[in-house]
Amino acid sequence: YEGGSLRYPVLYMHDGQNLFDVRTSFLGEWKVDEACEQLIGSSQMPPIMVVGIENSPNRLTEYTPWPAPGYGGGGGDAYLQAIVEVLKPEIDRRYRTLQGPRYTWMAGSSLGGLISVYAGYTHAGTFGRVAAMSPSYWWDSDHFAAFAQAQGRGGLILFYQDMGTLEAGSVTDANGNGVDDYLEDLRAVHAIALAQGFAEGGDFRSVEASGGVKLVWNMGE
Repeated sequence: YEGGSLRYPVLYMHDGQNLFDVRTSFLGEWKVDEACEQLIGSSQMPPIMVVGIENSPNRLTEYTPWPAPGYGGGGGDAYLQAIVEVLKPEIDRRYRTLQGPRYTWMAGSSLGGLISVYAGYTHAGTFGRVAAMSPSYWWDSDHFAAFAQAQGRGGLILFYQDMGTLEAGSVTDANGNGVDDYLEDLRAVHAIALAQGFAEGGDFRSVEASGGVKLVWNMGE
C-alpha cells in the first residue's frame, strides 16, 4: 500500500475486537488478517482493506434492527447510519478505497451476521456484498425472514450465509425450545433469497457446515 497508487475494496466487519488480535478478543481471534493474506497470496481473492468496528457495551442494541420482547435492542438503523454517514466517508477520505456498492462489503457473526444481511437489504446502495456467519435470524421470533421477503432483493449484488448443523438448541428457553440460531431459519432465508432471483453458487451461497457448533457467550449473542 505504501508508495502505491492502487485503490482497494473495503470489507466492514463487526465485533472488531475479535478480528485480528487474541489479546483484544472476547471470544477468541478470528485471524481475519491471516486468512486474507492466505487467500490473496493464492489469488483466491483480490487485495482488500478490512475495517473492524468494535462493538460497544450496547452490542445487542447496535446489532438488532428492531426490539424483541425480553431483550430490548432495536438500534440497528442508527448504528448503520453512523457507519454510512460518518465512518465510511472518513475511511474513504483517509485511504485509497474503491467506492460504490460493488466494492463495499459487510460481514459479521451471530447478531453481527443479522445486522450485516439487514444492511444488504436496506443499504444495498452502499453495501453491495454481505456475508453472515451463524446469523441470528431467530431474533424477535424470526421477524427477519418476513422482513426480507417483504423488502425484496433491491440492489444487493452478492449474499453469503452459513451455519453449523449442531448449532440449533445450544441455548434453550424454559420450555426446552432452542432459541439460538436455527438451521430452519437459515433455510427459510435461503428459500426467500432464491425466490428473489439469487442463484445458488452464483451470487448467493448458503452453507450448512456438518458438525459445526457455535460458541455462545451469553443470550445477547
